[in-house]
Amino acid sequence: MWGDSEEARVNHYRGIVTLTNGGPERLVYDGFDAAEASAVDGTEFYESGTLFHGPMFQVIDRALNSSEGRLTLECTTRNLSAKDQGQFPTDAQDLYATDVKFQALLIWARQFREAGALPTSFTRCEQYRAITPGERFYLSLEIESATNARVTGTITIHDEHGEVFSRIIGAETTISKTLTFVAATQ
Repeated sequence: MWGDSEEARVNHYRGIVTLTNGGPERLVYDGFDAAEASAVDGTEFYESGTLFHGPMFQVIDRALNSSEGRLTLECTTRNLSAKDQGQFPTDAQDLYATDVKFQALLIWARQFREAGALPTSFTRCEQYRAITPGERFYLSLEIESATNARVTGTITIHDEHGEVFSRIIGAETTISKTLTFVAATQ
């Protein structure tokens, strides 16, 4: 994605895509914590200003548990029409469900840093299998490092048995009290 300025084209994103043939037939995430410690209804995040996403991106049903080191969400993909999917069909990778990976970092930042956040980068994204429209899935965020200005973690989307759909390694988000105000007033 890029923008045009009067002086030159400015790239907003960049990346390297490596496609591989094959890979693990079944990858299982063994850190899944299904305990419901202080569960929170997912609508609270969208209504409180923690998240600013529209209906197609609102896939969080509940936060099952959270701590300084992790966050576990229960989610359900949307069953979107081809028209609603537009140029990003969900048959290979559901980008609406993928967006929840970064939503998890925003939830963590609000809860543990009392600040808003915006995604900035990630090191690696791995896609193993597609999520069926309307399917329940789980998101497990493991915090790698956190300061008052930044949080980095590994985010895994998986089913109730830990079988991995996809994951992002080195997901990074900028944290700022200023962003809290912006998100809460939209």
